[in-house]
Amino acid sequence: MRLPDRLPTLSGPGRLVFTLVWLPSLAAASIAPLGGAWFRTRAIATPSEAVSLGIDLLPSALLVVTAILLYLRRRQDGIAALLSLSFLMMSAAFFASEGFFRAIELGWVRDLFAHAGRAMLILVLLTFPDGRFSPRWSVFVAAGLLVWALIAFFQPWPRDVEYIGYLAFLTLGVLSIAIPYRRLSPGGRERQQVRWVLFGFAAGTALLAAATVVSLLPGGASTPGVKSWTALAAQSLAALGMTCFALGLIVSLLRYRLYDADAAISRSAGYALLTLLLGLTFAVSAKSLEYLVETYFGQEAGGLPGAVAAGLAVLLITPLNDRVLGWAERRFNKGLVALRQDLPECMADLRETGELDELIDEVLDRVTTGVRAARTALLIGPVVATRGTSKAEVRGWAKQAAPDEGVESLDCRRGDPLFPMRIPLRVRHARGKPLGWLLLGPRPDGSFYGKDERDALAGIADPVGRALQVVLRREAREARTEARLAALEAKLGADA
Repeated sequence: MRLPDRLPTLSGPGRLVFTLVWLPSLAAASIAPLGGAWFRTRAIATPSEAVSLGIDLLPSALLVVTAILLYLRRRQDGIAALLSLSFLMMSAAFFASEGFFRAIELGWVRDLFAHAGRAMLILVLLTFPDGRFSPRWSVFVAAGLLVWALIAFFQPWPRDVEYIGYLAFLTLGVLSIAIPYRRLSPGGRERQQVRWVLFGFAAGTALLAAATVVSLLPGGASTPGVKSWTALAAQSLAALGMTCFALGLIVSLLRYRLYDADAAISRSAGYALLTLLLGLTFAVSAKSLEYLVETYFGQEAGGLPGAVAAGLAVLLITPLNDRVLGWAERRFNKGLVALRQDLPECMADLRETGELDELIDEVLDRVTTGVRAARTALLIGPVVATRGTSKAEVRGWAKQAAPDEGVESLDCRRGDPLFPMRIPLRVRHARGKPLGWLLLGPRPDGSFYGKDERDALAGIADPVGRALQVVLRREAREARTEARLAALEAKLGADA
């Protein structure tokens, strides 16, 4: 028997069957969390229990809202439709919903939703992003997953065995996305979709690991209040982890601001490392001071070590923040860093020796790569150079939508589908009209540029404008010199 190489498309009878399953799942995903919350409200005795209930309701609400959004906007996409159904079933099975099915003694319905939801989520990963089983071995993983889910439902195993089995399949699903990642086009849409998914799973895994560490912290078991708030912190981290899993897939499938992945990864990695370093600084400093005071002075340190450690952490925030965030940006947002740092140096070299065409080509190539513009153009008087569009199209655009020459930095027109970003190329603080214009289309997903990209583009306007000014003056001077030499040679030839 030959296994399929892709998921079946939802058309005709398949779409009808899907809708007939989706609508009851939506009802269950909406009713079960509220029913579970109602049963729990009667047993709430402390503030931490009330907060715990609110935390349990938030993931369910997120899953239901995003499932509806995916169904309305992307139901023609089999992967998005399957993920939508998976979210509904997991909302109906986990978090606040579990108590509802226990209370009405329909645990088997909850188990059905739980196994189906997990299996569909992993199936989405195995066929992400185009519905194909690639690498080919993922189809065998999918077949094993379906067998596992059926056996786990009809012949329940211990909860730990069940979780380990699904975790193994989840790992294989993530690997099926990560392994082909490097073969994808660097600036392509699929690569950006995969980046968001991997980022979501990486962040979610880190939060789940933190939740596990918090749940195992000693010292609170003998104090009921401390124990309850520690459990609440672990629950919050676990809920955030599950939310990150979902958000990575949601952003990827909705294709919303796909090209912000680099900035999101850079900031998240930077702040995570900064938090870790400050926490280690506080812990090591406090313990060291406590040991020194008790060893050399023979008395209790009291609150002094904590106060000094907190002060040291505060002093280190600014230098650590600059260094750590700078490292994260250089590591995860290389294109933008190269644009901001390398292009000005390149302009300083080319303006002394390069020709105008060479300088223009360098600017367009670096800007297009650095901010991933779908199209770029550079206007300098009659000179028009383009990437991703035609010169005739740019000239026609310039006649109808002339850039505002009074703009000092960036002229952002988000409603312009062709060139929403216009950058005047002039020497800083120079009066009069700009030497030319650098025009940028939207990013490939149609989104506008983020703050970091706008800051980088504003920063390169002056060095590019200065380089253009120097090259234009040098070429004009060379042209005048050549004209004089030609006139002199003609005169000498006539005299001879």
